Amino acid sequence: MTSTAMLLMVLTTAAPTPIPETWTVKAGDSCDRIARAVWGDGKRLTDLHRWNDLGPPPHHLAPGMVLRLRAPTELPLTGPDATLTFLKPAVRARHLVDWQPALLGMGLFRLDEVNTLKGAGAALRFRDTSSLVLDENALIVVYGDAAPKKPSEPTGVTLIDGELRLALAQMRAKPLALNTPGSGVFATGVQGVVAVDGAQTTRVSVFEGSSLISAKGVTVTVPQDHGTRVRQGQPPEPPRLLPESPVLAAVPEVLVVGPDGLGSLALAWAKAPRAEQYRVQLARDEDFVDRVRDAWTGTIDATLDRLEPGALRVRVISFDEVGLQSRPSAVAQVELVELGGGLDAQGELRLAAGQALRFTLPPSLHLRVAGVEVTGAPAFPVGVHALTVVDAQGAAKLSGQVVVPPRAPVVLTVGDVVRATFTDDVPATLAPTLVSAGGSTPFVLVSPRVWEAVRPRPGPATVQWHGRALSRLDVGISDLH
Repeated sequence: MTSTAMLLMVLTTAAPTPIPETWTVKAGDSCDRIARAVWGDGKRLTDLHRWNDLGPPPHHLAPGMVLRLRAPTELPLTGPDATLTFLKPAVRARHLVDWQPALLGMGLFRLDEVNTLKGAGAALRFRDTSSLVLDENALIVVYGDAAPKKPSEPTGVTLIDGELRLALAQMRAKPLALNTPGSGVFATGVQGVVAVDGAQTTRVSVFEGSSLISAKGVTVTVPQDHGTRVRQGQPPEPPRLLPESPVLAAVPEVLVVGPDGLGSLALAWAKAPRAEQYRVQLARDEDFVDRVRDAWTGTIDATLDRLEPGALRVRVISFDEVGLQSRPSAVAQVELVELGGGLDAQGELRLAAGQALRFTLPPSLHLRVAGVEVTGAPAFPVGVHALTVVDAQGAAKLSGQVVVPPRAPVVLTVGDVVRATFTDDVPATLAPTLVSAGGSTPFVLVSPRVWEAVRPRPGPATVQWHGRALSRLDVGISDLH
């Protein structure tokens, strides 16, 4: 299954209110002390007892316990059913008649519609603090949790097309009513995915908890780690075990982008049982709302090119033969950084003599060359210098070498000797060599910046340094270049 859109639902924290929704117990807390701290009235401890299952008194509150500070069904009585809390370009909303550009913070009321166009995304927060996140080309209708005027009217959300990822609060007062063109889904305390494709087929994958799926007068219960498919005009299929999550091979923590300022990330994973294809996702945030890449593959590897510098998260999802999906793989993190013109296949960063090294790293990373932390745009002498990118604790995240070759020397032959005169100081430990068909002959430093080697047999030869050809010559001709 290849969905053209994704709609995610995640639990988020409510905006600050005068009275918080919960209280996390600290050492020394008691019901009376909490009631006085929250409401200024110790008698309100009866509300704590009524809204929380504390057992018979005396109540022993353990640090870390989370207590309700309002009734499970107590929601704001006024205001919009939902609010737009995240927008990427090209999101529109419709209230009754006309589509209008959506605005951050816009309130959404019953029967309002939200549509994300190509390359767009949006997030909504409902009054009970649950959230929906829409990827590109998604369309929903908001109904809210208020009781409908007619029994036949829906509540909750209608998913017209795309994919809805659920992470409902365990304390949600009533199930989320999710209507699709071919079925009804009732879920509470559930993590999973509901998807509708272009053929109006609904697919439900449940990761935690369970869901009731109804269509054509038939209701099935989908338990944890199972899923079902509902084709248009058909009852739900019997629940089936979901494919297993992929296991990603090691992902580098730091990658260096190339001279064009773009990077490439190669991924691999073991074949997951019951999986037929995979979806690879890259995102800037931990909830995979602000995604930068969404790719499908039938193989167990993928290479994602043309990635811009920045912190990214990556995960892979398995899909079985009918389009049901696994829990996402464990998330790996990678930081793409600018470091000169990038590292070659040997892990070397080459600079011309006197050329400054320009780099951009996030505050959490630092660059060390030859064991010394560097800042600004430093230049380095001729040589091979160890390069390391470390984190704030000094742990190495990337290793390589800065290679600064000397400029091409002036080369002359004097009798049986080839003399190379450099304009740069070349370390004695990294002597140049004369390479010809007869083999390799090391140069010897005879005076500052002047090196000599025994003349090889007649024929072409090159002056090399660290495997790099600096000059070519024909032995017997006192001319270089």
